[in-house]
Amino acid sequence: YGTTIMPVIFLWGDEVELDCDTFSLLNTLNALKINNYQNLGSGGITLGKITYWSQDGVRHSGNAIKFASLSGQSQGNLEKMRNNVVHELGHLFNHVLMNIHHFSQDAYDALSRNMTRDPLLRRGGDQNLSYGFAGPGYDMTWQQHACNLDTGLEEPWACTQPYEIFADQFLGWTFDRWEQDAGGLTDQGKARRDWMGSQMWYWLGEIFGIGF
Repeated sequence: YGTTIMPVIFLWGDEVELDCDTFSLLNTLNALKINNYQNLGSGGITLGKITYWSQDGVRHSGNAIKFASLSGQSQGNLEKMRNNVVHELGHLFNHVLMNIHHFSQDAYDALSRNMTRDPLLRRGGDQNLSYGFAGPGYDMTWQQHACNLDTGLEEPWACTQPYEIFADQFLGWTFDRWEQDAGGLTDQGKARRDWMGSQMWYWLGEIFGIGF
């Protein structure tokens, strides 16, 4: 997807074993090297920079997202499957910030620092709760990544993976979907919405000159 200069390539399968003929179907790519081969048990992974050569022999760079499966795939749940892709694009967005536009602080670090100061941006370990996202953790629709607990920490500071929390917030920001109750957005939902709105306004303004 995109141009032959800097495409995003989606790969499917647990192992990446692809010959040149496969990539001749993608923007006339005739050679490709993926740094960081990884096997997956399930889910997706956003890889680092990949390199390839176009038919004129010019070396280019791109990015790849590899899926072994999609969230909700076995149930045919298209919303979960779509959200899985957008979650991985959130990881790719951070990669673009750091490796293409060379921001001094990536999205993960920015969120981690703000999580330290603001409890509303933290996520706890109760999978029945939403913590500001549009659905509870067990549902795997709006919290695509399960909470990895640090048992030395107390609620609500139990999940210590800002990179996965950011990718889920990127998903919420993309569709403007956050936790609500009878009175509207919850405090945590509003905190996540406002943080993403402020940060994305800055990042997209700096990168693309886009305003909101």
